[in-house]
Amino acid sequence: MLKKITTIILILLISLTSYIETNDNNCIEINNFNKENQVIIEKLIPNRGEQNIISTPDIKILYNSNYKLNNFKLYLNYKDITNKTIVTPKYIYYKCDKKLKRGVQVARLEIDMDNKSPQVIEWYFTVGTPFYKNYRGIFFNNTNNLNMLTSYDDLNSIYRYNKHFDYLFITEKFNNTTKKSIDNRKWANLINSCNKYSTNGDFISIPSFELSTKLKNKKSKTRLNIFNCTNPFIYKDNISLESFYKKLFYYDEDLIGQFKNNDSLNNINYFKYSPYGDEIISLIELKKEINNKNFNLDIYKEALDNGWHVSPILCQYNEYDNLDISSNYITTILCEDLTKSQLLDGIKNRRIYISENSNIDISYSLNKMPMGSIVKNPSYIRIIVSAIANVDKDKIKKIQVFSNNNEIIYTKDFDSNFAKIDFTLKPPVKNTYYYAVITEKDNKQCITSPIWIEH
Repeated sequence: MLKKITTIILILLISLTSYIETNDNNCIEINNFNKENQVIIEKLIPNRGEQNIISTPDIKILYNSNYKLNNFKLYLNYKDITNKTIVTPKYIYYKCDKKLKRGVQVARLEIDMDNKSPQVIEWYFTVGTPFYKNYRGIFFNNTNNLNMLTSYDDLNSIYRYNKHFDYLFITEKFNNTTKKSIDNRKWANLINSCNKYSTNGDFISIPSFELSTKLKNKKSKTRLNIFNCTNPFIYKDNISLESFYKKLFYYDEDLIGQFKNNDSLNNINYFKYSPYGDEIISLIELKKEINNKNFNLDIYKEALDNGWHVSPILCQYNEYDNLDISSNYITTILCEDLTKSQLLDGIKNRRIYISENSNIDISYSLNKMPMGSIVKNPSYIRIIVSAIANVDKDKIKKIQVFSNNNEIIYTKDFDSNFAKIDFTLKPPVKNTYYYAVITEKDNKQCITSPIWIEH
């Protein structure tokens, strides 16, 4: 078993390692076939991904070359600022003459080496302290009693000591077909393991459970994942769907529910709206079907069109002893800090996006409200979506904004590591939702939670 775990960890580390073309000092070399024309960018100020920058920053590119750079262009947020720069044999300098708006800024340097095609360096930094940080992790569904691993500790350890993951939700399935209560010993072991491997600001593991019951006049079980519950529970079979939702609503803890993407969706009348259920269920599992290049958004759109306030998540299963720990299918939660309470607040309020790339950051707001918000009676609508692919080879191809009934209300193409749209709309006359789909050049996708307009 130890050998198996070691092998899994090695595969994981190998699969998540990306190659960056820099030298040992993290310098960027720009050259053509003539070595005398070589230019080495030694430092970028502000640095890539740097945060909490003042609103009028100094932009400085330190370089090493045999000659003073003249054939270049410098852009800030797509505006040409070349004529406002100071150039010396050692650096290019620009002082912002106007305050930059809070948020992500994009800088772009183009150096023409051969009068044919310029070499491009693009980087990003953030003005002001972000309201929320992006925390990436996995929603893990234990369906086979951890057959592949020896304990919850093995599972927590693998995710805990991988730098790509900030959190892990472990949903336990209790086989309660004949019992009237859950396995308290198993639940206690899960809680102890999650607490053991959780450290605020570093990694958080949270236990949850699958609630299953046979609804009235249904042949199969209806299954929901339940979070933020101290003691798992079961319900007697043969209750109505609305009674099921009401029992969750009136439970004495602030439960958070998740629709599972399985055959039991027929049992809930395919997302027939319930005001009681809508208060509890904040999450819906999406899947990427076999031979499908994109996520299957059908159930997501149907739930939203029916009035549910849910955000998408991706789930990892250990079915058939095939635990794909190296998967890049990531659910990102927006939180102020990495703590259990903040993560639960993030999923309760739907500040979530899913992606097939662990190296992409998404920001989506409507009237400065974050994804997952419900905005009441706005006098205007301003939607801003930005995407940053933090690996040079990962280019953003397109941003689309969808609304009710699968309507695309805005789309724009890109070919860059940074993409941003910013547009306004007239307020709708009826309840409306908007969510964003970001597509990379290799057709990997990111799907955001919606923002709702309600009257």
